[in-house]
Amino acid sequence: MKSSFPNAQNYFSYYHLTLYLDGMERYMGRVNHLQIVELSGDANYDGITHYVRFYDGANHRELLGTVCPREDGALILNMGQGKAYRFKKHEC
Repeated sequence: MKSSFPNAQNYFSYYHLTLYLDGMERYMGRVNHLQIVELSGDANYDGITHYVRFYDGANHRELLGTVCPREDGALILNMGQGKAYRFKKHEC
């Protein structure tokens, strides 16, 4: 497994989390301790290539899907069936 965010500066940053579900868009708040890990070829299945871990202020979460970087610096975690999460780094 290979982390997409190897340095501590990104790990300790805040990210804005937005949920997209069947055309609906909902802001879910800020998260931190974001880790995006690419699964090895033998570990991925059904198009799942990454898992994302983060802390939302109450719980540690772990989500599976495919990560797509965006030109604006955000990352999209596509989970299939019309569900996706957008992680955008909080700029001070």
